[in-house]
Amino acid sequence: MKFLRPVTAALLLLSMPVLYVYCGEPILIFKGAKYPLKAHALPRSPGAPAVYETPMSEIPAEAYDTVIMQGMMPDPSVTIQVVTGEGASARELEKPVIKRFPNGRFWLKFRTDASTREPVRIKVTQKTPSGASFLSVYEAEAFSEAAEAEEGAGEPREYAAVPYSDKSLPFPLVARTTWKAKPPKASYTADSPVRFTLHHTAGEFPASYSAAVAEIQFIQDYHQSAKKWIDIGYHFLISPQGDIFEGRPATVVGAHVLNHNSGNTGVSFMGNYTEETPTKAALEAFLKVGRHLRTANNAGSKDFKAHRDWAATECPGDKLYARVGDLRTQIFDKEPALSVYSPVFQAPAAVPPGLKAYSELAEAVSAGK
Repeated sequence: MKFLRPVTAALLLLSMPVLYVYCGEPILIFKGAKYPLKAHALPRSPGAPAVYETPMSEIPAEAYDTVIMQGMMPDPSVTIQVVTGEGASARELEKPVIKRFPNGRFWLKFRTDASTREPVRIKVTQKTPSGASFLSVYEAEAFSEAAEAEEGAGEPREYAAVPYSDKSLPFPLVARTTWKAKPPKASYTADSPVRFTLHHTAGEFPASYSAAVAEIQFIQDYHQSAKKWIDIGYHFLISPQGDIFEGRPATVVGAHVLNHNSGNTGVSFMGNYTEETPTKAALEAFLKVGRHLRTANNAGSKDFKAHRDWAATECPGDKLYARVGDLRTQIFDKEPALSVYSPVFQAPAAVPPGLKAYSELAEAVSAGK
C-alpha cells in the first residue's frame, strides 16, 4: 500500500445524516453516517475530476485485515480507494479485487499488509463527472478474513442438493436451478431448525422478477466470493413482487445471525427497509413462509424473531421491523397450512433468456473482457 497524497480537487461526500449500527456484522461506522452512502456531483473546476470522501470511521471494535463494500455503481469510470489511518500514518490500500455486474451492482475487496484497528476513510473519484449521483455504498465492513470465512468454505465440491420427496411446499418457490445458483463451495452442515429470523438484504429493491433474479445472483456471489462463505447466507429470500426464492436448502445451517445460525432458518426481504416500505405482496409471501415454518420447525411465537432481536443491528430496517408484531399475530394466532420439509420446488416464471448467463456476464465484466 502507499501513503495517501494530499487531495487538491474539491472534496465532500456521500450524504450521511445519522449514525447507527448496521446488520450485526463488522460494519464500518462513519462519523455522522447513515447507509446507504451516496456520492453526488458537486461544483468543480472545468475538466477536474470529481472527488469525494467519507469522514474517518470509528475505530473498529476488532482488528481487521480485510475491507469489503457493496453497492451500486452506474458509472464504471468511478474509482474507489480505501485509506487507513490519519495524518502521517495515512496509507492507501492497493490492488483491490472488484466485481461489477452488468446492472451496476458491485462489490470490492481490499487487503491490508498486516492486521490493524486503524480507522478507515473511503475516497471516490469520478473521472468524467455526469452531474448526477454516481455511487451508492450499501455497506462497508472491516474484518479478519480468517474469522469471517465460514468453516469449510475453501473446500470446493460438486453441488448435491438435499434430497426431496414428491410432496410440495404450500407455496411456489423459485428454485436454485431456476435462478441459476452457483454450487456451494463446501459441504453444508445438516441442521434441524426450530426457529426462524426475519432480515432485509440491505441492498437493491428489485423492480421486477428479472431484477430480483439478478439481485439474488449478486447476493450469492458477494457472500461466496467477498465474504468467503459456503453459499448465500439465507434460506429464503422474498422479492417486493412476492416471489419466494430458495437460498440454502432448508435443512442445513445458514449464515445470517452471528453465533445463532444453528437451528435457525433465515428469511430475508430483498431491499433496504430503513428506506423502503414493505409491499403487500412481500408481506403476504412472508406469512406463507412463516406459517410453513411454524409447522416445519415446530416453532412457537417466541421462536420467531427479527435480526435486531438477536443483536445490536438496524436489520431488518425500521419500516419492516414495525410490522413484526402484526406478522407474529398473523402467523401464530391463525391455523397454518400443513407443510413439510420435502418439497418439489416450483417457480412462478422462467428466468428470461437474457439472464441465463448473468453470472457469466458479471465475471466477464470483472475480468475486463
